[in-house]
Formats: sequence, C-alpha cells, structure tokens
Amino acid sequence: ADFRAGMAISARLAAADPGNAAWQRDLSVSHDRLGDVLSAQGDLPGALADFRAGMAISARLAAADPGNAAWQRDLSVSHNRLGDVLSAQGDLPGALADYRAGMAISARLAAADPGNAAWQRDVIVSCVKIAEADAGQARAPLTRALGIARDLAASGRLAPVDAWIPAELERRLAEAPA
Repeated sequence: ADFRAGMAISARLAAADPGNAAWQRDLSVSHDRLGDVLSAQGDLPGALADFRAGMAISARLAAADPGNAAWQRDLSVSHNRLGDVLSAQGDLPGALADYRAGMAISARLAAADPGNAAWQRDVIVSCVKIAEADAGQARAPLTRALGIARDLAASGRLAPVDAWIPAELERRLAEAPA
C-alpha cells in the first residue's frame, strides 16, 4: 500500500513535468519497488508488468543521455529484474536474453571505468545470472566472474560484505558441468 501511494505521487510529478528526468527516474524506481514486493508475494505477472514499466522509463532515460552511467546502470538492473521474473516463470530463454542485455551494459560500464569496484561487481552478478539461466554453458561466465572477484580481492577493492563471493564462485564452478 505504501509503495502504491508513493507511486501515485511519483506518477503525478512525472506527468506534471515529463522533461524532469529526476522525477521520471523516481517513477521508474517506484515501479521497481512495487515489482519487488509483488514478486516476493508470488504475483509474478504483476511484478513483470511493473518491472517492464520501470524498464521503459529507464530505457528512455538511458537513450536520452548515453553518457549518464547511473541511468545506464538502472537499465542494466532493470534487465536483471525482468530476467529474474522470467526465470521464476520458467522462461529461461527470455530470462537469458534479458540477463545478456544487462551484461552488455554492465560490461561496457566496467570497461569504461575499470577502477570502479561497483561496476565490476555488477559484471559478477550478470555472469552468475547468465550461468544460472544457462547451466549447460555456466563455466565461461562463472570463470569470468571468479576472475573479477579475485582481482577485486587481491587489490583490496572487494567490499568486506562481499568477501564470500570468491569461495561461492569457486564452489559453483566446481559443480558446473564440463
């Protein structure tokens, strides 16, 4: 109920000033938050609808300002959210397509700013999602993710909260089909 009330406010503001990118982004975030709740409640069609609405806004913002890394990242995250719902619905090809689209963006951001640990972590997340959606081909993305995680750890840029990631990736890689 609170997210719906917040979305109503965001929608009014965005409609009142369609050129205000911050209000448009706020509306996208409102859709994402509502989608998260709906997904947690098991309403996958509802979550998918809200994630798609949020993604449409993110895509417009990213297209309007391709140099805005935050908006590009929002679009990448939108792809991952859609992929998660599609995967939960059993649509692995659809999920994989969205995960790959998100990976293309996160990889581009990481390549443009290799020192940004957050962009590197986003690539790890994308690799893991791709590996989960395409288990038969999981080794390559897991290997890539593990390499990034090890590099971050070796350089002291792996956040302490993420210290578990290299070991988890090693475990997943050991279990992945050859």
